[in-house]
Amino acid sequence: MTENSSYHNNVLRWNISCLTLALSVVLLGYLRAAADDTKTSRETSSNAESTEDILPRALSDLESECETIVGVLDVLRNRQTGEVYLLVHVDQLDKPFIYFTYIESGISRFRLGRGIFRDQQILKISRDYRRLRFHFEPTRYYFDPHSPLRFAANANVIPAIVAAKNIVAWDDEQTTFAVSANKLLLKELFHQIKPSEDKSGSPTTQFKLGELSADKTRFVEIRGYPKNTDVVVEYVYDNLSPTHLAEKDEGITDSRYLTITVQHSFIEAPKNDYRPRRDDPRIGYFSHQIDDMTSTNATPYRDVIHRWHLKHLDPEKNQGPPEMPITWWLERSTPHEFRETIRNAVLAWNEAFLQAGFENAIEVLIQPDDADWDAGDIRYNVIRWTSSPAPAFGGYGPSFVDPRTGQILGADIMLEWVYVTNRVKYRNLFRRPPAENSRPFVYHGGSEGCLCSLAMEMQMANIFGRQVLAVRDSSSVETNELLKQSLYYLVLHEVGHTLGLMHNFKASQLHDLTQLHDVKITAASGVTSSVMEYPNINLAPLERTQGLYYTTRPGAYDKWAITYGYTPELDDPAEEEARLTQILAQSTRPELAFANDADDMRRPGHGIDPGAMTFDMSSDPISWAEERLQLIREVADHLLESYQESGQSYHALRDQFKTLLRQFGIAAGVAARYPGGVRIDRAFVGQNKIHQPLQPVDRKEQQRAVQVLVDHVLAPGTFVPQPELLAHLQKQRRGFDHFEVNEDFKIHDEILAIHQQLLNQLLHRNVLKRITDSSLYNNSYLLHEYLADLTRAILAADTNGNVHTFRQNLQTEYVRRLIHILNTGAMSHDPSPKQALPFDAIARSHALGQLYEIQEQIEQSLNGNGDAATTVHRNHLRWLIKKALTAEF
Repeated sequence: MTENSSYHNNVLRWNISCLTLALSVVLLGYLRAAADDTKTSRETSSNAESTEDILPRALSDLESECETIVGVLDVLRNRQTGEVYLLVHVDQLDKPFIYFTYIESGISRFRLGRGIFRDQQILKISRDYRRLRFHFEPTRYYFDPHSPLRFAANANVIPAIVAAKNIVAWDDEQTTFAVSANKLLLKELFHQIKPSEDKSGSPTTQFKLGELSADKTRFVEIRGYPKNTDVVVEYVYDNLSPTHLAEKDEGITDSRYLTITVQHSFIEAPKNDYRPRRDDPRIGYFSHQIDDMTSTNATPYRDVIHRWHLKHLDPEKNQGPPEMPITWWLERSTPHEFRETIRNAVLAWNEAFLQAGFENAIEVLIQPDDADWDAGDIRYNVIRWTSSPAPAFGGYGPSFVDPRTGQILGADIMLEWVYVTNRVKYRNLFRRPPAENSRPFVYHGGSEGCLCSLAMEMQMANIFGRQVLAVRDSSSVETNELLKQSLYYLVLHEVGHTLGLMHNFKASQLHDLTQLHDVKITAASGVTSSVMEYPNINLAPLERTQGLYYTTRPGAYDKWAITYGYTPELDDPAEEEARLTQILAQSTRPELAFANDADDMRRPGHGIDPGAMTFDMSSDPISWAEERLQLIREVADHLLESYQESGQSYHALRDQFKTLLRQFGIAAGVAARYPGGVRIDRAFVGQNKIHQPLQPVDRKEQQRAVQVLVDHVLAPGTFVPQPELLAHLQKQRRGFDHFEVNEDFKIHDEILAIHQQLLNQLLHRNVLKRITDSSLYNNSYLLHEYLADLTRAILAADTNGNVHTFRQNLQTEYVRRLIHILNTGAMSHDPSPKQALPFDAIARSHALGQLYEIQEQIEQSLNGNGDAATTVHRNHLRWLIKKALTAEF
């Protein structure tokens, strides 16, 4: 081989090597690109639905594989696979629907039990090429159609884009579109079921639902009607390693697997002549808030109340039957012995509607045993019964409305069997009152209603009532009458909610203590001025004749509220406004006083008007509290001897005594609301020239309330149960249920809890600050006098003698509270450090003054007065104060 030939061969080899390397690089790049494309394709398919090169199939082919459920939105369900499709017609695009959710079955821990109305929205469906978009529309904002600002109506007002899903089938003309309902409703797209994580660590939120199981979640039932379509879905949540197990009595078989059944309803938005009615702060209707974005008013509100669309059968007459009455059905689950009472209670509201010009506005029917419709069908307003393992309520009266207008479209009432039994849920009986930052147990979601504690408290009040009847040696007839009146009242209350009415916590102050027990008076006007109150059971002192236990008819406030809400509209807007103003001008009448959940003082530090208190009674609640506290002591003295459960354990006796303690705390809490109280008058300018809007409670009333607490709650020996009674408070054995908690009754803990709850109110930073603030507008009961009165009540009475162990706990707690005020640090009873807001300098100064006063009292009493236990207790107080006063700040 020549040298030149060798050179050419080497060049050839080099070129082939380069070509091979280049081809390898190209091939490797292609393989990598293919892998990236595959990865991107996978990511795209998992995160979003691709519309490229996927043409919708022929609708006729899809329909041939499915059964069709005809409704306001038609639904297809595959006969083989069970897959569900939603059909949307072209004339339904961009039209409003009402989307509504309802819990058919579940657990009550997260307010996910049967009967709970959850959410409602205005839903619109629009087309975006090969997709349908589902979005909830905002309904809060109003723009005057004559204002230039109307052109900015959509600025920074954001609708909720719920989903955008591929059209999987359409007809040849593209006038009907099918989308997968599996991808819409088997997920939490339309409605959040699983609660958001709560970082506070409260017991309710420690128990987690887990993750939604795509494999187990399924459609249960689909129902179609001319004006609505209902889709029932069974959502299954898996949590294979739960950190907090469910309690045994909650109806949960295994904490790892939880099922919540939800009904989704798509409802045709009403098209009628319904005219919204404006809300007003002097009267209590649930409402939808609407802000006028073009108004210059200080209160640019166009809020509309929730009410039914009632029209006269004869529009030319101002009095007569409605064109379509509000019809209630008693579900076939209703116990036969209660049907007449419930029916009469519902029909009693017709008395209120007479003042609005309607005769027989409400009617009641009974669901036949062989009825082919289900109580969950929203076309029927049903009074339903359940017997749940752990009910969240004894009665619940929700409704759902058109959010644009406030028109009520449907309602249900749920009643729990536990309400009429002697079964007491220990989590309710032994639960502590709510912390100061907690909200009352009322669900105010999109579907307004009352998920309230009324029935639970009434059930325990009824137990107390039966104890009083046992001391009176009353017959079973009287006991049955008590139950009948309480059920009657509960139904009246819940029906009131379904008519649109809020709670009214000022209604219990209608009568004085004498009138309360006069049946002639209360039968005519009611025990309270409204059935929307949370009343305590009306019990006469043992030496007096018993009157009505509960109100049995709508009161003056209820009739006035129905008159405002339901009197038919006048054609002339000016005349209509003048008439409504005239009705509202009556709000200054005492029997028409109103306060709702935002006003009430049931929680320590919340609210300012002691007239807006739950479970109080009479126009003189301080005297009522004193009377009730005395009655409780008398019943306690006879509790053991009147217990006649032969052949039974002492479990019921234990429940009865705990009920007494609860009533004791409630009555004491009523009196505790008066120190630092400020009465509220919501009359408009020029309506009431007698009272100022904010009026401090009279000095003598505040001092009288403190004295009632001294005489019946704080003083030595005020509530010391008999030793023999305490020795009988035995819980019935059930397996290993008392394994974690010893079964002896913790009487000191129970009495201390009552005292702690009182101090939560009496020494709350809001109360102390309000006493100082209101001293500038007529409050003459000053802070140093108030705290000095408390110190004398808690420490002075036994300075020269032995201190009972109940009082030792109370005194220690009081001193620790004063130290807390001085240091403004967090306390163990505060729900979290964020809630431990500082006391002002004035409160701190007076707390320091009281600590010096207590220190001096202790030094004087440590001269041989009291037994050994008292001496070590006083040394403990002295140590606490010394430590606080010598601390470096």
